[in-house]
Amino acid sequence: MSSIESIRLIASEWNIEVRTLRPDLNPGGSPERSLFRCVFQDVSGKLMLLENIPTETIGQKRRIQRTLSLLKRRGINGITPYHPLPQGGGILTHRGSFWQLSDFISSVTLKRPDYAYEGWRGRAMAEFLIELRTEGGEIPVFDRCQPFQLQRFLIDLFRRLERFEADLYLRLKPERVFLERHFFATAESMPIGFCHGDFHPMNILWGEHRINAVIDWEFCGYKSEIYDMALMIGCAGMEEPSSLTQDMVCEFLRCLRSSSRFSSYNWEILFPFVLAVRWAWLSEWLRGGDREMIELEAVYMRMLFENRSRLTEAWKNA
Repeated sequence: MSSIESIRLIASEWNIEVRTLRPDLNPGGSPERSLFRCVFQDVSGKLMLLENIPTETIGQKRRIQRTLSLLKRRGINGITPYHPLPQGGGILTHRGSFWQLSDFISSVTLKRPDYAYEGWRGRAMAEFLIELRTEGGEIPVFDRCQPFQLQRFLIDLFRRLERFEADLYLRLKPERVFLERHFFATAESMPIGFCHGDFHPMNILWGEHRINAVIDWEFCGYKSEIYDMALMIGCAGMEEPSSLTQDMVCEFLRCLRSSSRFSSYNWEILFPFVLAVRWAWLSEWLRGGDREMIELEAVYMRMLFENRSRLTEAWKNA
């Protein structure tokens, strides 16, 4: 299916004529989100990204497409909507497989781990979240009255760990008890907002000094409004632990706090939420059976827990 003849046939459903494939270009984001993807150049010279998507993701892909189109119409920067088909809809059914098409967005490769110390990236990410919070408004394809409840997810995860991963369950007892005491009781009353759901630097296509696009919206939906900021901070530390108190994270928090677009309550529960989100990552590693990442996540959570006072103070004074 990856031959240029097949790509031309599929692209023609969007009334687009393919000139050549561009295997030299990396579309960014997680390749696991699609069964196959490629960048091609059309006859006008425009670069486009074609993706073959799994059947079981069709419902969420449609919600994502409608959401991105809506956010683009509302003027939010960094949004790349999918191309609609001439007959309507945005997902093509072709010989039993499903396809979607979007513009290819160029990007600058992140220099790791240096990027985790660059304050301007923190400001850029904060500005995106502020804009999403300010201009995003209601998203009709997601039910605000049924947000993702992280605390309920964790309660279920703890039960499964106790049953199937007893050693890990006991090893992480201090972190579990901390969340039970400092997170569960307050999580139900946290303000809700529309979130990207997987917001971190690797899910951003970066320009030299700006965000070109925010990608991989598979986990978007209504969640605690603090979700994206907590996830970003936790991912920054997973990449480079010392960055947790350095420029990117501190500028990120400083910009968010000064915007007054987020509840002041968020700052009181920030550390517990950062730790809580790491359990969602642990669940992902467990689901994939990645023992190396499970061990790394357990070590990282212990590091966060043991440094909770220092991190809380640093983030408070950012």
